Amino acid sequence: MSASVALAITVIVFGHLLFSKKTTALDNIRDGSVDTSGWKTYTNGQFGFEIKYPNSWVPGLQGTDNITGKMVSVSLMKPYQNGDTKIPTAAIQFFIQYNGNPNKLSIHDWAAAQLKKNEAPVAIIDTKIGEESAILLGVIAEASTTTKQFFVTTNNTDILMISYRLAAQFDPIYEAILSSMTFIK
Repeated sequence: MSASVALAITVIVFGHLLFSKKTTALDNIRDGSVDTSGWKTYTNGQFGFEIKYPNSWVPGLQGTDNITGKMVSVSLMKPYQNGDTKIPTAAIQFFIQYNGNPNKLSIHDWAAAQLKKNEAPVAIIDTKIGEESAILLGVIAEASTTTKQFFVTTNNTDILMISYRLAAQFDPIYEAILSSMTFIK
């Protein structure tokens, strides 16, 4: 076997191992770089989850449906500090679509059906959040912000979307928040 053939085989095998690994959205924080031991806990029984968040953050805006009066969104955010104009407010947002998955599809199949309806060419990335199967629908770039959007089913038929703007100084915090998430039935 020639050296170039051996090199090509090595590159193919290494590339397969590198790119076929099923990762989670949270793999890069599992090294313990963010200490969450002293964080507060936020519980939302209506959305069906519990999550830890930094002590300097606060629960933020809550949105309700005008017809049903049910909560449909909530956020956790880092408020601006007095005089702090260089560090933007960080926020992670949670949106619920009640009965958004009436056929009880897997989250992957639900996302594929949604994308097919909308003819959207977005990659579906399988992941896990709080031990539940979840998907990341690529990274959405709009104007000057880039957002990650995760989707997971709760209560078999509801769809929970988790969204945050990418910002290098906050990305490890967002990932630590997501890694602390547990779903309550």
